[in-house]
Amino acid sequence: MTEKLLQYLWNYKIFKHFDFKDIEGNSVEIIHFGKWNKNAGPDFLDAKIKVNSLLLAGNIELHVRSSDWIFHNHSQDPNYQNIILHVVFFTI
Repeated sequence: MTEKLLQYLWNYKIFKHFDFKDIEGNSVEIIHFGKWNKNAGPDFLDAKIKVNSLLLAGNIELHVRSSDWIFHNHSQDPNYQNIILHVVFFTI
């Protein structure tokens, strides 16, 4: 799995099912998957999600591993302050 492949799958919604969960097991409903950003910054812009009854709007970042967030220095980058969802393939 590569990050580009993960972005492709997300953009074209190629999944076996849409049963997304957060790390606490809460259902995450994707209202709008966002617009694929092929420039610098978050992978998908202007997305909308619902967790429990809370509706969130913002950007989505995808990584193969959860640790890539730190590896890519996103915590210090102001372009990533409006991330509402960090989607990962592996949680390591």
